[in-house]
Amino acid sequence: MIKRKLALPGKPNGSFFLWGPRQCGKSMLLRANYPDAVWYDLLKTDLYVRLVEKPSLLREELLFAKSEKKNRICRYR
Repeated sequence: MIKRKLALPGKPNGSFFLWGPRQCGKSMLLRANYPDAVWYDLLKTDLYVRLVEKPSLLREELLFAKSEKKNRICRYR
């Protein structure tokens, strides 16, 4: 990967925008900086429809992913 001059926050406290033209490496940069992040591809129609029909699923899934990560970290200490 090309070394970028852009400094992303190590552990963001909130959301932020990352703007850029198509195919310039935004996703690759985010995946490299946040390998444990949860990703949702809203271009997948079935996922998009499921979340539109019941938006609370997003919160439930993220809370579950957070608890799983916490349990995994504690297990290996």
